[in-house]
Amino acid sequence: MAGRLPDLKLSDFGLDPQGRKARMKRIALTILSAWKQKANRHTDRVRSAYKKALTSRASEREAVVTFGQGGDKDLVLALMAEFGMGPGGIGSEGAYDVRKFLLSGGRGKMHSGKHGPYKVVPFKHAMKSLEAKGGKDVSDQVAKASFRATVDGGKQKTVWGDKIKASDLPGPLRATNELKKDVTGKTYTAFRHKAHILAGGVKKQSSYSKGVSQTSNVTVFRTASWAGEPWMHPGIKANHYGEEVRNELTDLLEGMV
Repeated sequence: MAGRLPDLKLSDFGLDPQGRKARMKRIALTILSAWKQKANRHTDRVRSAYKKALTSRASEREAVVTFGQGGDKDLVLALMAEFGMGPGGIGSEGAYDVRKFLLSGGRGKMHSGKHGPYKVVPFKHAMKSLEAKGGKDVSDQVAKASFRATVDGGKQKTVWGDKIKASDLPGPLRATNELKKDVTGKTYTAFRHKAHILAGGVKKQSSYSKGVSQTSNVTVFRTASWAGEPWMHPGIKANHYGEEVRNELTDLLEGMV
């Protein structure tokens, strides 16, 4: 007597609840990976923020990849990379006065002075770029920078090194106003710097319970207020990576559904 063939089950085709969920998870992860790759063209900080802003989830019935609802304290960088940044804020494009957003709230302590509200803004410059911006003498000076106070490991405090003197630097990187193109191709006025961008720069040394840490970059503090000329930025172009991924779905998911 011939043997009886075993019954076919949905699980044999991956169509049972567990199989469907596993398939949806693979789909979600495939989309997530392709979307994250779009951010690889950005700087380390923006790339990291963008990837953290992407999350995925899957169930038996759907695979979902979400942008902008997670992330970390740098989520705003991810939103700028996706939707652009301009005079109307995130979601617009073109040159804008940075002070419009710096002095309207957000991060950083707000102060009040004779010209109204102001903030002290830190600008960080990596050691590898110091030579290009200030010359080898300046990069050597920074590498050997001393600190005004001795760090006591038990007190857990921060001290700052000697400042980079303006007299040790070449003239302003941009001595006059210039006409430049913003990210949309329109012309805007880039106002001249009043001082070299490295003038006053310092390194930081901090003590912690586990020892002493010294930064390898230089921080320059500048005061942003409504006094003086605008702090113009060319704007950030919108990339719309989400739409790119949506248009690539057919190729991405070929053979998976």
